[in-house]
Amino acid sequence: MGEGREAEMRREKEEANLVRLNKLAGGMPGSDVRGWILSPMHAAAEHKLGGAKSCVDVHVGTIGPGKVRGNHRHHTKSESFLIWGADARIRIENPSLPAGYAEVMLDAADVAVFTGPAGRAHALANVDKQGRTLILSACADTEWDPAHPDTDYHIWKDL
Repeated sequence: MGEGREAEMRREKEEANLVRLNKLAGGMPGSDVRGWILSPMHAAAEHKLGGAKSCVDVHVGTIGPGKVRGNHRHHTKSESFLIWGADARIRIENPSLPAGYAEVMLDAADVAVFTGPAGRAHALANVDKQGRTLILSACADTEWDPAHPDTDYHIWKDL
């Protein structure tokens, strides 16, 4: 891996809480001749990304082309995501950056772990021009309570 790619991966980890697992030296973790299998929570912890410390609420889902999930901020809930399958824009609130957020563009071949710590807005957008579906698995450290969502919605108007 070149120095430029290593620097980009450090930036993604530090600014956006994201690691492209398939680009790691040594190859994709959890993989063998059958394919791969990973826990979003354990992958996030291994790479010190923060996120959910326990997996109380599990979600598995898809995001169709041109669609967005997230674009919200949980005040007390942290989440860890595993995403793959389509070109994607991942955004996370980061007040230390001039824009107030970090953004990472993934391609369909990427398998990434990404975290949304409590208090930081996050969004996942499928920007795939080939019509592929973005797949995600997520762990949250508290259960969803519709009566008390503890969540701010529609953080970014441009998504």
